[in-house]
Amino acid sequence: MLVVEDDAWVRRMLRRVLERAGHAVTECAHGAQALELLDGGGVRPSLVITDMVMPVMGGAALATRLRQTHPDLPVLAVSGYSRPQDLAVLGALAVPWLEKPITPQVLMEHVNALLR
Repeated sequence: MLVVEDDAWVRRMLRRVLERAGHAVTECAHGAQALELLDGGGVRPSLVITDMVMPVMGGAALATRLRQTHPDLPVLAVSGYSRPQDLAVLGALAVPWLEKPITPQVLMEHVNALLR
């Protein structure tokens, strides 16, 4: 699983929840870093969880690129603040979105649904 989040505290929290559920987790601080990792071939995650508002490359741009380069890779967007245009992009890409704060239970319900 790949967690893309610029806030280190939130990244650690997501990682802990996912690891407790038995998932291996790789972390990135922004979308461009995630694409470098994926395009380098070193990591093939089962799911990408991305924040929406990040420096360098945000979640909407990342989701768009992932649909082009890795169309079968499930993506889950999470954000405490998202612009309407970003939510429109997610809707067009059929990428589910969760509003922060997220409980571990809600996160895992969505993760499990996407992995089925």
